[in-house]
Amino acid sequence: DTFLAGFLYGYCRNKAPEECLAMAVAAGTAKALKEGTGMPDRKDVMEILKRVKVVNVSERNILPFL
Repeated sequence: DTFLAGFLYGYCRNKAPEECLAMAVAAGTAKALKEGTGMPDRKDVMEILKRVKVVNVSERNILPFL
């Protein structure tokens, strides 16, 4: 799974959990946008990564939306 591969890419490079999650989202998104069964290009993942924002969502923050 490309999402997991993206997370592990960051983890193996001693990135913070938030950075690992951002890399996972970018890799998974790049794969979803790619036709076929191949892996996405690294440059595509890095371009998407620039637009990924990880925010802390606590129970207190989401209660108004429930």
